[in-house]
Amino acid sequence: MPLRDISALEEWRQRDNPPEAVWTAVRTWVGGLDHAPWQAPSTPFAELSGQPDYEVRSAVVPGSGEIEVFYRQDYVTDDVDLIWVGRTGR
Repeated sequence: MPLRDISALEEWRQRDNPPEAVWTAVRTWVGGLDHAPWQAPSTPFAELSGQPDYEVRSAVVPGSGEIEVFYRQDYVTDDVDLIWVGRTGR
């Protein structure tokens, strides 16, 4: 699954200026989406998904201090695109 659009990652970095350890944790976790878009602790976000064509998933990145990532996996092309990265409101 190609990790195609990750511009939301850099937008978050510029917007929130996270500490280096948090940036590294999130960047590393996002990089893993290239090989395993279903990686833990991500879960489907059914309200934004368009099955059977694509699925939106979200995850609070481990070791990030509550940084949440939303991304879309397109089942037709196998592309993975980040939608949003930021501090969770949970």
